Amino acid sequence: MTATLTPRSLRSSAPSPERSLLAGVVLAALATTVMVGAMRVFVSYMVFVIDQANRGTLAAVAVGVFLSVGLGGPLIRVVGARQALLGTAGALALARLLLQFWDAPVPRLVLGAATIIAWGWLTLSLITLDRRAVAFGLPAGLALDLGIRIARGTVDLPWLPGPGAHVVTVVLLLTLLWSAVAVARAASDTPTPGAALPLLAIGPALALFHLQIGNLGVAETRLDLDLPGAGATLALGAIVGLVVSGVVASQSERRSRLSSAAVLAIVVAVGFWLAWNAEGWALVGAGLVTTGAASLPLVTLALLAPTPRERASLRADTAAFTGGMLLQVGIIFAYYTFSGRPGLIWPAVLLLAAGAIAAAAPRAHRPPARVSAVPSVTLGIAGLLTLACGWSWLGTEDVTAGPPLGPDITVITYNIQNGFSIDNYFALDALARTIEEVHPDVVVLQEVSRGWLVSSGVDELRWFSHRLGMPYVFGTNADDGIWGNAILTRAPILEVAHRQYTTTQNLKRGVIGVRLATERGDLWVFGTHLDDPTEAGQVRMTQVTELIDFWGGRTPALLLGDLNAEPDSEVLQALAEAGFVDLGEVLGPEAWTSEDHRRIDYILATTGIELRDIEILDSRASDHRPVVARLTIGP
Repeated sequence: MTATLTPRSLRSSAPSPERSLLAGVVLAALATTVMVGAMRVFVSYMVFVIDQANRGTLAAVAVGVFLSVGLGGPLIRVVGARQALLGTAGALALARLLLQFWDAPVPRLVLGAATIIAWGWLTLSLITLDRRAVAFGLPAGLALDLGIRIARGTVDLPWLPGPGAHVVTVVLLLTLLWSAVAVARAASDTPTPGAALPLLAIGPALALFHLQIGNLGVAETRLDLDLPGAGATLALGAIVGLVVSGVVASQSERRSRLSSAAVLAIVVAVGFWLAWNAEGWALVGAGLVTTGAASLPLVTLALLAPTPRERASLRADTAAFTGGMLLQVGIIFAYYTFSGRPGLIWPAVLLLAAGAIAAAAPRAHRPPARVSAVPSVTLGIAGLLTLACGWSWLGTEDVTAGPPLGPDITVITYNIQNGFSIDNYFALDALARTIEEVHPDVVVLQEVSRGWLVSSGVDELRWFSHRLGMPYVFGTNADDGIWGNAILTRAPILEVAHRQYTTTQNLKRGVIGVRLATERGDLWVFGTHLDDPTEAGQVRMTQVTELIDFWGGRTPALLLGDLNAEPDSEVLQALAEAGFVDLGEVLGPEAWTSEDHRRIDYILATTGIELRDIEILDSRASDHRPVVARLTIGP
């Protein structure tokens, strides 16, 4: 590895080693916070700009971006770690700043990718200069990201930004640049030694964060709690994890390191199993807390791996770190390809545990990584998480139902495309305005994400509920419980039913039903979304057969949703034979609701419901147009 001379401006008035390490921890933390937010932007826009149907192209782009992280090694070799650190910190800050203020889809996709790559190069530079900074800073950055989203109702800084989000972003980036200069001033020319192989665990750790330990939607649905309770649960896991990270870092003997790694590996595995398989909020909550509490110190252990070599191997570090990023891509890609199957997160858990154990196994002595700054950083992050949870609790207002509906009601069905417009802008506000214009009593939504990484990571249903002032019920289509159909209504909800269809060709599908109180008696409302591939006609017929069985002849009833079938299809014929009337038939053969100008979104009714008016709204807030009907419930 070649070393470069540091300019006098950087050598002069260099901070003390402890202050330099504090600056390094802050730099790693802020860079990680900035990156995971940009990751949500990059992945979401990649899915919508490229189109999720083109999975080969999606995989190639994702692999290309994360493979580019490996170019950080040659950069460090050419210009030196300190110069690389300063340059990549500047690039990271610039890309993230532009991302905050530029909302066009393609530029956001590019800037998200640039932020990820710059983070990778900066992190490699920090690993070369002082691994301890990354060992403590990376977990702290994940915890800080969690706190920001708790405080903002699951909405990360790049999404729906306002003055407050802009100010916070600028402050984060200015602090990041200051800490980069402080690190570069005091860093030693001698690379810090450490084993390379455990760096493979960093990518899987990030995947685990996105899919579980930092996913507020998963916590909300698994615990059946609103955001304040779910956020506090994940925050507790993060705080405990940061404390344990400081404890395990102080261990220098191989036996104690290995024992800690083994215990934490068992704890994270048991916690993960409980989080997804246990019943009841207490056991699920224990699983979520212990998974977070064990995974963060496992990251610290992996980064503090000792090595018998006197010098680090930049080539080996780069290869292992980049390999970990590619493992992250593989885990996340497989997870969403199979509709959020929790079992596919196990590789992330096992790879993280294996990385920490591999780091603890060498017989080489490692000096204890006691850092006086770590308690201060931990206390600061814990304080911010506590404030975020308090802010969330104070800012969350109960959304309550109104009186029973009168005989005249307005209903709307809307496939919201995970919150993205027809031209791929993130459009929750435009979607809400479209719905508000018709003052509906019942809203049925399809393609609702409650925290999927590929759909912004926002709990969109919670956001709509508070914006519209309507309670909701959610029917998951995905195995992880955070993507599916939703019904929002002002009416008292008397009963809820839900079923996932047994057959699918693309993403999994399902149906949700609610029994509502009206002045004319009970009204059943069903919302569904059938499979979408053109060639999946037989799959849709199987699904509609299950739908009719689920309905069970209950009347009066409404069926609303995206059926991905045209009016003359076998699907509509089967529903008509079962007793449902297509209320949109009066719109004529030229009416359309989908981007390809087909009418595939429907409001259907049984006997006992009279149509007064129906229309298709001309909105570009999604790739579907909403259907609105004004109805009268019969006596």
